[in-house]
Amino acid sequence: MASRKWLVSLLAVAFFAATRLVGLTRLPIFADEAIYLRWALLAGSEPAKYLFLPMLDGKPPLHTWLLIPWVYVFNDPLLAGRLLSVVVAVATLVVMDRLIQFFSSRFSDRVIGYLLMTFAPFWYFHQRLALAEPLLALWLAMAILYGCLFLRYKRWYYVLLFGFSFGLSLATKPNAFFFIPVLALLPWLTIRTVSQKLNLIERWKSVYVTPQVLTMALAGIGGLTFFWLLSISPLFPQLFRRSLDYTFSLGELAQGEWRYVIFQSVPRILKWAVLYFTPFLVGTWLFPKRWGKAVALMAFIYVLPLVIIGRVLYSRHLLPVAVLLTLLSVANLGEWWLKKSGRMVFIGLIALFIGWGVVFMVVAVANPDRLFIPREDWSHYLTEWSSGHGIASVRDFVRERSQYTPVTVATEGMFGTLPDGLWIYFARMATTYPVTIFGIGQPVGEIPDYLIQTAANQEVYLVVNSNRFYIQPLPSHIKLVARYVRPHGGPELMLFRILFTPVSDQSDWSVRGFGL
Repeated sequence: MASRKWLVSLLAVAFFAATRLVGLTRLPIFADEAIYLRWALLAGSEPAKYLFLPMLDGKPPLHTWLLIPWVYVFNDPLLAGRLLSVVVAVATLVVMDRLIQFFSSRFSDRVIGYLLMTFAPFWYFHQRLALAEPLLALWLAMAILYGCLFLRYKRWYYVLLFGFSFGLSLATKPNAFFFIPVLALLPWLTIRTVSQKLNLIERWKSVYVTPQVLTMALAGIGGLTFFWLLSISPLFPQLFRRSLDYTFSLGELAQGEWRYVIFQSVPRILKWAVLYFTPFLVGTWLFPKRWGKAVALMAFIYVLPLVIIGRVLYSRHLLPVAVLLTLLSVANLGEWWLKKSGRMVFIGLIALFIGWGVVFMVVAVANPDRLFIPREDWSHYLTEWSSGHGIASVRDFVRERSQYTPVTVATEGMFGTLPDGLWIYFARMATTYPVTIFGIGQPVGEIPDYLIQTAANQEVYLVVNSNRFYIQPLPSHIKLVARYVRPHGGPELMLFRILFTPVSDQSDWSVRGFGL
């Protein structure tokens, strides 16, 4: 019997992994993926110089460190980065299953949790990207699990794992600081009874003034200390300075940015709740269980500061919330399943949910340009400069040309989709492909002289988005090689050949149409 359960579990995990692996690189590379992969390649090649490079952009380095072995094992860096996310997704599935078992002994609740984790488009979409958010969600799930286990069973290794998970989350993204009030509510998840004779203050004391909670607080301080070890790098202060670019200060909110929060951030969150979180929210109307109410409060207090101070907010930043909403849905949908009057409704909802999840997966593999995602993500991943449409084609073209001659490729921008999304494919193959890739900024209103002179000895190309290219009409030394169309009317990715022209022939060049 036990062996059969293990077999079923392994098959379930294998199916989950298969859903993430099929068509893993069909979606073009995204700007943040390109940046993370470039950091990993640089850190792997020169660790003494680049190991803490992510902190220069306000990102702790743990995700980049974990990427290093993957990008050096696999020739395709995009595949390597997304494979790491799939491994993280499988680990998250296992941790979530164990967490559901902590709260419920019913096998049906485990099945509900598995279906939510496997078929929810929000989980599926983000767990297939080479981003730090899937890792952050894993650390939160682990911190909740080990915190709950320690509070119930009082075993020392659980509290160590709790502190370690929290420390790892801080070393992954600064957003993990918002986990602190979430984790502070863990005692309410595990306590079984609170005397109704006590007043509110006495109830709080009975829950929080205990040796176990004090020990957990010390473990949390240990996690902060683990994060503080990053201060051995002189780049550590940049973590917080760079974060100011992504958040509002209280002064900015008081001076009028509160309007942005109310009229843009809040409606955006509500829209994401409908489009992404409907499968989780369907079963959460009544909160029949006390611990379900605590989980709902945890989700709310995590999202609230993101909405209030988030200058830059995308749906992927809410992936840790999916951990809490999955638990909340299991708590409530499980109750529906137990009631005969609600069982048919439950079956209908689950069937509809699975059907929608399957459709989303098929579209993601067959034609990701038609993904059903919110407009902000639509432009982010598919239509704007941050989308890597055309980069794979440019890569193949440059590889083919570099077999015959050295190639220099200049791109718009200085980091991100361009040039990083192209650079990562040639970083480890300098001897195989004599290719030099670098960015020249944006918009592109003129061709630097050194590129034109370089064209005397090798082939020189320019890669730029059509909405950032302001040289019109094209002079004779710039030849259009190819256009790569983005979906839904997005700007085209354009590939130009730069030809050598003697300096004496450049006097009458004019650049028209340059301006912002």
